[in-house]
Amino acid sequence: MNLPVAFKVIGGTRYSTYNIPTESGCVGPSQTAFIFEFMTQAGTCRMNTGVLKSNFISQMILNGTGVSTSEGTLKQLTDTSMNRLCRVPPGLGATTSNTFVRLPKIAGKCGTELSNGVSLAVFPFPSPGGSWACADNVLQVNPNTAQNNSIRVVQDACFNCSGDFRGQNAHIDLFSSSPACGANVLPDSANFFSIRLR
Repeated sequence: MNLPVAFKVIGGTRYSTYNIPTESGCVGPSQTAFIFEFMTQAGTCRMNTGVLKSNFISQMILNGTGVSTSEGTLKQLTDTSMNRLCRVPPGLGATTSNTFVRLPKIAGKCGTELSNGVSLAVFPFPSPGGSWACADNVLQVNPNTAQNNSIRVVQDACFNCSGDFRGQNAHIDLFSSSPACGANVLPDSANFFSIRLR
């Protein structure tokens, strides 16, 4: 059975690169962090106090997720649905920038596991009926040869992709499995002419 495909021409697109930083690759001082874990059977949240490298925290917040040396895969509490369930006791010094949730796997905003060189993060954030939706495909065409390069899939959100087009019509982030920890350590991918397929 053939299904119709809706095309939207995006045009020239800057493809930056993002990753899931690993704390072991970070250097610098440490700071206190508050880490929640959802107890499924009890339906409650359990909070632990931990110590994370401060530059790992800032990179994790920028990229959305990180892998801690001692705490596993973490995501900022305010960027998860657990934000409505888990509350930090007052007086501990917890803020949105030092409170996280332990995750069972690395997943993008769409809740699906990210794949190296395949998963895309976009802005506006993926939403049903929006400019971008989870699982939209993006056809990349080489602007010099007009040959199809590859098809990649939307699985994540990229706040910084709202600008910094660098002479292109749009900005999309491509996921890399590199464990690097640091701002701007991953180079951009090539620019492509992009077409959204839905």
